[in-house]
Amino acid sequence: MRRPIILLLLLVLTAQIVISSPQKVYQVTISAPAVMQTENGTVGVLSNLTVTVSYPGSGKVYFSAEPLTDVDTQGSARVAAFVACYLLGKDFGSYDFFYLMSSKSTIIGGPSAGAAMTVATMAALMETQPRKDVVMTGMINPDGTVGPVGGIPEKLRAAAEGGAKIFLIPAGQRVVTESKVERTTIGIITITRTVQSKVDLVELGSKLGVNVIEVQDVAEAFKYFTGMKIEVPEIQKLELPDYVKNAISSWVKIYLSNASSMNEKSTDLLSKLSSSQASYISYLVGESEKYAKNASDLMNKGFYYTAASTAFQSAFYSERAYETALYLTEGKSAFERAFKEVNLSLDMLYKEIMSLKPSLEGIDVISAAWIRYYDARRNLELSSSAYSNGLVLDRSTWSGIQYGAISYLAYAKWRAITAKTWLSLYRQGNVISQISLKSIADVLIYGAETSSSYAYTLYSGASNYLLDESQQRLSDARDAYSAGNYIGALGLSVEAISDATTAIHAVYYTDMSTAISGVKKSALTAISRAKSGGIEPLLAMSYYELASYYEKSDPLTSLSLYEMSAVSAMSLEIASRAKGYQVNLTPVAPIIPQNRTVNKTVEKITAPSTSNYLLMAACFLIGFMLGMLIRRK
Repeated sequence: MRRPIILLLLLVLTAQIVISSPQKVYQVTISAPAVMQTENGTVGVLSNLTVTVSYPGSGKVYFSAEPLTDVDTQGSARVAAFVACYLLGKDFGSYDFFYLMSSKSTIIGGPSAGAAMTVATMAALMETQPRKDVVMTGMINPDGTVGPVGGIPEKLRAAAEGGAKIFLIPAGQRVVTESKVERTTIGIITITRTVQSKVDLVELGSKLGVNVIEVQDVAEAFKYFTGMKIEVPEIQKLELPDYVKNAISSWVKIYLSNASSMNEKSTDLLSKLSSSQASYISYLVGESEKYAKNASDLMNKGFYYTAASTAFQSAFYSERAYETALYLTEGKSAFERAFKEVNLSLDMLYKEIMSLKPSLEGIDVISAAWIRYYDARRNLELSSSAYSNGLVLDRSTWSGIQYGAISYLAYAKWRAITAKTWLSLYRQGNVISQISLKSIADVLIYGAETSSSYAYTLYSGASNYLLDESQQRLSDARDAYSAGNYIGALGLSVEAISDATTAIHAVYYTDMSTAISGVKKSALTAISRAKSGGIEPLLAMSYYELASYYEKSDPLTSLSLYEMSAVSAMSLEIASRAKGYQVNLTPVAPIIPQNRTVNKTVEKITAPSTSNYLLMAACFLIGFMLGMLIRRK
């Protein structure tokens, strides 16, 4: 009697294993426009983009292209999956994503299909088929905004030929420049020239029978493709907690007190210097005092983080003045002594940050500290290099002031001090798993690589401050990631992304207001989502305040800070919601198709496939044979 019971238990257990682990797979195919190079210039072509999402998964992203693709496009796939999961409240690590791009184009260049990838991924996650008569172009930024791309007129014509009725483009690119190759034959001689002209895409679309619409972000694009609107939390008041305000107030006092003390010491040394040397020291002291006054005014107006940033500048100038005066009066020994002190403080800072556990309440603070640590370490290396090359003092050049070893050292010292002040906000709480942090860092590094690579393509390899900064941040992020420092990699990637995307916007837009509007909206929404979940995104809120301060006076800096604010808040929320959460979708008239389904609140599990039934049959036979063996014994 025991043997039949054993056999029955084996069969039941086997069947249970098969039935309890089905895989849900959903596939979406849309058209994605690309450009193809011909002897007459570029022409548009429609690519087929197929996105397959499977559940359960482990956060893997697979990309394949026929015939070829650039690295930019592959990186966009990972960012697309990340953004889609964030917007829909899904756990990125619970799905696998498969992207197939097929095109007539020899090479699918650039990340212009990124936004389309994201929308298709969102549709697959929600198990709904997007409209076939909607086509879009635009890169996907990690903050969810749609970034600018080239070749839009050619892509619009290809979309019209393919039957598109709605063509979505990045906001701010309604009027673009199109290049055409013209050939004139005179006898046996053919003259070729490239002619550029302005194209109004809305007007061109009207002639082609296509409605061209600008969109700021993929959430807006998703509405046109599916007729569903993502409901976001009500925008909350962006105000730092009182304990943070008090802490920042103390930072400002410390920075300004140190600046005042060093300015006095520098002034005392003026009598020992030549007139030109004394004049330069007085200039640095004057700049320090100017920043100190601005910092005090900002504090009174309630701009706490902006005041701290300005007070940092005051301390930086005062440090340059004092160390320069010491070097001019005491010689190399003064610099070498200061260098050793900063190097030692950085070693101690590294150990202090490493000792902290990556808690949800502390990840923002640790990330801020790591960003400043790596910045300080890099400037210390620049100081050492400048000193070795004999460039100790600042030097005037045709393009401005070239920093010497002392200025780099002063910046490194105070950057390290700001890292320590951020650590004063650290709070121990629920520890975040390394797996979760690694997953987020993975995607952000991919996003930084994609944005940076695309930006360098646009600049044709020309040097640019933002691009150089992006590359350095990306290099530091890779180093941190390789060392298992995922929080550091995460924070540095955010800064690399912001620098690269700002550089991209600078190429396409003369008026930055459109780009700022989109990224600002994204940052505000991301912060609000985080706060609605009980999280205080301190770093994101600080960046947002600073961005709003610079919005009119320095648009590029403002755009970069809004970008950092958005991605920082997104990363923090994702780390806090490992299992995802419910996002509400509502139908929007008149673009919603009649047979469209809305907001599945319960994950649907598909029935076992044919292969599962074959597996069950095989298990039955194995169980039967085992039973026979047991019986013979």
